[in-house]
Amino acid sequence: MNSLTTEKRASLFAQIGNHTGSFDEAMRNVEGITDPHDRTHFVRGFLESDQTEMETTALRLDDILSFLDPSQQPKLDSALQSFVARLTQFDPVFASNWVGSLNPPVVENARDQIAEIWVEADPPSASEWMSTVESSEFSDATISVLVRNIVNDPIGKISWTESISDHNLRYKLQRSALERSYLRNPEQFDQILSHISDPAARERLKVDVTAP
Repeated sequence: MNSLTTEKRASLFAQIGNHTGSFDEAMRNVEGITDPHDRTHFVRGFLESDQTEMETTALRLDDILSFLDPSQQPKLDSALQSFVARLTQFDPVFASNWVGSLNPPVVENARDQIAEIWVEADPPSASEWMSTVESSEFSDATISVLVRNIVNDPIGKISWTESISDHNLRYKLQRSALERSYLRNPEQFDQILSHISDPAARERLKVDVTAP
């Protein structure tokens, strides 16, 4: 095996990880691998595999990552994000509870990733979960995805835009929501507009949306 090129060796250990069936088997295998680079590629392959014990892997993720040299862990960023995506598609409720239990977060931007995937699949449920988390935990981009996917709830759309820190993006989304609402139900326009907290923005939006 020592005669293999670095690239082929990395591919080989990733394939071994990818074909590992269970978390316990993965733990046994990674413990038996002595080279830190080989360990990293094995774990990468395992995280990217179509495993049947995703919840176990999530709950014990720290255990398998503890075998890796800290300098190697950035090489797993893509594999970890892939794992979070598949976990969310499999069970978004579990994924959201899991990411909330991580301190510090093992996967960078995992909460945003879970939210965006969940929003696309089930906006009401995703919105309900997101409302239990400090809005500052989500990026403006993630909140924008939610706002664009909320239908038949103009007040909900406007309320979420209030959490966006970027002034221009917030105004753009508020205007879009208000224009749609004004066309569909003009008599409720003022009520919806009242949920915008900034008086100057409210006045500007009223003029921009209702002006002939």
